[in-house]
Amino acid sequence: ESVFDAKGKLVVDGGGEASLDLVLNPRELSLLYAKERFSLMGTTGEIHLKDDGLTLRKLHGAVTGGHVKLSGPIRFGESLEAKLSLEGEFDGLSKKVRLLLPEAVNKTVDAMKISGAFTVEMPKLEISVDGKGEVVLKEIEAELGIIDGAFVAGLPVDRFSGSVDIKAKYDEKKKRLPYEIVLMGDRLMFGGLPVTGFSAGIVGVDIENELTIKDIKGKYAKGLLEGSAKVDSESGRYEVDLALTNASLQSILALNRKAKQEGADNGKAAADGKKKAGDKMTGKVNARVKLVGNWAKDNVKPGGSGSLVVRKGDLYGLPLLGGVLQVTHLQLPVSDRFEKADLEYRIVDGVFHFDLVRLESKTIVLEGKGTMEQETGKLDVVLTSSHPKGVELGALTRIAKGLRDELITIRLEGTLSKPTTRVEHFSTINRLLDGLFGGKKKKK
Repeated sequence: ESVFDAKGKLVVDGGGEASLDLVLNPRELSLLYAKERFSLMGTTGEIHLKDDGLTLRKLHGAVTGGHVKLSGPIRFGESLEAKLSLEGEFDGLSKKVRLLLPEAVNKTVDAMKISGAFTVEMPKLEISVDGKGEVVLKEIEAELGIIDGAFVAGLPVDRFSGSVDIKAKYDEKKKRLPYEIVLMGDRLMFGGLPVTGFSAGIVGVDIENELTIKDIKGKYAKGLLEGSAKVDSESGRYEVDLALTNASLQSILALNRKAKQEGADNGKAAADGKKKAGDKMTGKVNARVKLVGNWAKDNVKPGGSGSLVVRKGDLYGLPLLGGVLQVTHLQLPVSDRFEKADLEYRIVDGVFHFDLVRLESKTIVLEGKGTMEQETGKLDVVLTSSHPKGVELGALTRIAKGLRDELITIRLEGTLSKPTTRVEHFSTINRLLDGLFGGKKKKK
């Protein structure tokens, strides 16, 4: 079912030995591979056939969903040995497209759940096929160019335009094919964060299902994002450890506002994305998050722990986490501007448990704890005020400590998008006075 232009030369020596030199110029080429029929249309290039093998010379053709170009020698003997280069461009990963790609590339694609249009450049592809038909990949160097694609690197990655570089060489002693993979992208969304200058290295792809992603690096909100991750491509389980260093709080809030505006479907959502007074807050942010979850199971909510530290701040509200290293702002009914903020939290069944919430200015400290549901944003946070430094007042120390350490109690309820605030004044003093003077007398 193939159409060729051909020219050849058959030489027979005096001893009757014959040698063949045949050049095929395919116009249409139909191949049966892995029980699938492949038709290369508009084919160009040459197939140079000799006694000991053949050489592909820029063999190029269109296939369903893309096109491929192959070059290099294929030698016949006790085993078939091929040293090829491959280039291709595909709309997506159809079944036939996957069969055209080496197992090494498909394994990476499977493990990372890569989707979207992509290109393949494979300057080195060495394979052998033994007498039993078993294929062994000896060495590969490949680059996948992804255009506005998506994949999983612990956390989901989308809007990715960049490259996935793959290198692998078969280890004869260990009978295994260790991989080195480097991801690079100028701009992408990583777990909902707009990250620039992204890079990461991947090891362990030769293990059955697990990817170990190391040296994650990128820039987010003028700070440095670093970390690592592990992903089980079969079960969907992941572990992620990320740290954000020296980021700008004002930039984080601005990026969150921009993300809301871009994701708005209606007027209400767009209004939520408008600039608010709290977006002018400034400070240097250091944050850490460790997550464990399963992207393949919707009913499994992520768990983990983390911290958020703001220094050199100009804060007139509470910076609160609304997602993975995503900071939002809650207005507080106090006039003080805070210089420091500290949060420590755990994530259990999709609920943030804030074990420490602390805001500090030169004149007042707000400290407490609480919870927030990640899905609904439902809040229950209680903060109690005190002064940074105390004064000893002799016999009145007990009452003075109450004055000093619990001037007000603030309860934050409602949701992250629509919080409500309830303030209780001098609650400790009331309890102290009740204790000293016997409390309120009941009416007879």
